[in-house]
Amino acid sequence: MRKVRIWLRAIRPFTMTASIIPVIMGGVLALKDIQQNLGYLFLSLLAMMMIHAGVNVLNDHDDYINHIDTQESFGGSRVIVEKLLTTREASVGGNTLVILGSILGIYLAVSRGWFILLIGAFGIAAVYTYTGKPISLKYRGLGLVIIFLIFGPCAVLGSYYVQMQTVSFYAMVVSIPIGLLTTAILQANDLRDMQYDRIARIKTLSIIIGNRKGFLIYKNLIIMPYVLVALMIITGYLPYWSGLVFITLPIAYRNIRILSYSNDNPKSIIDLDKKTAQLQAQFGALLVVTVLLSLIHL
Repeated sequence: MRKVRIWLRAIRPFTMTASIIPVIMGGVLALKDIQQNLGYLFLSLLAMMMIHAGVNVLNDHDDYINHIDTQESFGGSRVIVEKLLTTREASVGGNTLVILGSILGIYLAVSRGWFILLIGAFGIAAVYTYTGKPISLKYRGLGLVIIFLIFGPCAVLGSYYVQMQTVSFYAMVVSIPIGLLTTAILQANDLRDMQYDRIARIKTLSIIIGNRKGFLIYKNLIIMPYVLVALMIITGYLPYWSGLVFITLPIAYRNIRILSYSNDNPKSIIDLDKKTAQLQAQFGALLVVTVLLSLIHL
């Protein structure tokens, strides 16, 4: 059981809503299809979660061997730093999860169409170039872009396509608020780790543009989803029900306030990534449920 708890810690379950919410949203948007196959939706969700879990473990591996995660830093699950897993165990375990998820993805691509193969290929390329050498996109300031694309448009469009076998502009638009809030989780993480990332000589976007502009990015990533939902309700893209996401505004305000009063002290925002993940989960769940309710009432 101890080993199970260690692996659960390594995959960082609190981040899994980043996979769960967009995939379920894609499935919900496809409810108008009377031929919807919930089996394909389940396989899509399982594949996304397995690959996401594998990426979390591989990121811990890469950050450790690149001297980014250390005894003094706060990043990752720290299972390698605390000698709970070896680098080899993390590498084998992370790659195994990615491979299993990819096998499911290949099955979906063969069963449902070329677009899934295209999204899957982009996703796997991102897995091994995000922190992996020699490309290391995150260390070159491109982490936010990759996370937004993977956990926003790609996840929602992919899940929708598995059901409908067509690409939807509507699904892409609805994916944007979800993707932005998921990206805010990474930005919170990057702002907290700036001091140690500088020591490791890597360049996240926050390091490139500076702490003040990094804070503005986080603030906008939190605020813009509410603005976009309001605009989508006004223009008819989302039902009035979706206004319920605004009950999470106090949590959004709390997170922005925590960062604004941090005084560049990483210890004061040590849990901001988890708090941002909680916001993403609550906002995303409300958005999914309200869209579902509107479809049921149609």
